[in-house]
Amino acid sequence: MSTNVLSEESWDLIIVLDATRYDYFKEYYGYFFEGELKKVWSAGSCTPEWFRNTFREYYNNDVLYISANPHINSYSVELHGCKASDHFARILDVWATDWDHQLGTVLPHSVNRVLRSVSRDPLLSKKRIIAHYIQPHAPYVSPKSFVAGFPHYIGSWGVSRRGTYAGTSLWAPASDS
Repeated sequence: MSTNVLSEESWDLIIVLDATRYDYFKEYYGYFFEGELKKVWSAGSCTPEWFRNTFREYYNNDVLYISANPHINSYSVELHGCKASDHFARILDVWATDWDHQLGTVLPHSVNRVLRSVSRDPLLSKKRIIAHYIQPHAPYVSPKSFVAGFPHYIGSWGVSRRGTYAGTSLWAPASDS
């Protein structure tokens, strides 16, 4: 069983489903995805540990990271040891544009929208893509129930709803995106 699929050359899209249990996913993936499902041993038990152990080098312009998780952000801000801008040339911060303050998370349809947009872009669609969803991580969003999400602060990460971290603005002007 592999621990790092990034080193393999034969991938175009990696979908990160934060906190997914393989045994459950294996039962249902065929309803939503085509292709080979490969079991990979996680490099960490939480996002910061996983990120530090997974992304050890700089992935140049051929990899685009679409992130619903604030730990992986394009702002030169380190959150619990994650400084994604040191590893990726291009990160699309879905968490910064589509955070649902009422639910305390980024819903999957927001990542899907960005992923579809990227697939239609003549330049971006040529890149290898990592699409990082928050779900099925808590808060659990389902038609039957909802467990409260991250409150006024995006978790304990110290990122406020106003988009500052240690005095640094995290919200880029619209013209920068």
